[in-house]
Amino acid sequence: MKPAWHARPVVVAGIAISRWGYLPEVDSHTYGSEAIRGAIADAGLTWGDMQAVFCGSVYQGTGSGHKVVKEVGRTGIPIVNVENACSSSASALRLALQQVATGIYDVVLVLGIEKNPRGPIPSTAFQPWELELGFNFHPANYAIDASKIARDLGWKPRFRFAEALPLTIRWYQEHATWLQRVRSGAYREYYARQYGG
Repeated sequence: MKPAWHARPVVVAGIAISRWGYLPEVDSHTYGSEAIRGAIADAGLTWGDMQAVFCGSVYQGTGSGHKVVKEVGRTGIPIVNVENACSSSASALRLALQQVATGIYDVVLVLGIEKNPRGPIPSTAFQPWELELGFNFHPANYAIDASKIARDLGWKPRFRFAEALPLTIRWYQEHATWLQRVRSGAYREYYARQYGG
């Protein structure tokens, strides 16, 4: 049995992308509205044809889709804001696809916007202790998954978790000075020097 949202075909009628690069003087609402206008023009439609907006973003704050739509013109249509980390825009697209496929809407706009500061991407997805240990720095975060090195190189852990945990705790106890430097935030100066920001 097919899922209900396969009820009718869905077509992407128009696409657009805004300027890309380090543009500190341009906010996400400005380049987001440029993308909206471009996609609608590419589809040969008008803003009045839109029945709903689905906007994916992470760091643009509450109601980011509403802020962008305000730049184009308010019409009273539903605006759905989606935050799902790096999958925010893809999740917004999937939600829009389901809404059109089931006949809830006929014409919708899907938008993805983001504006990050220079340097490592800030994260709110981690506990304070994870931030202190650098898990929010993406290479460290992604290194937690060892499946590729195990598959490609035959790597196997030397210790089971129950054995490694007390060893890890002991390491941190023996390296209290290092841990204090991490907790002090001094490493931020290093990142500022290395990456700017």
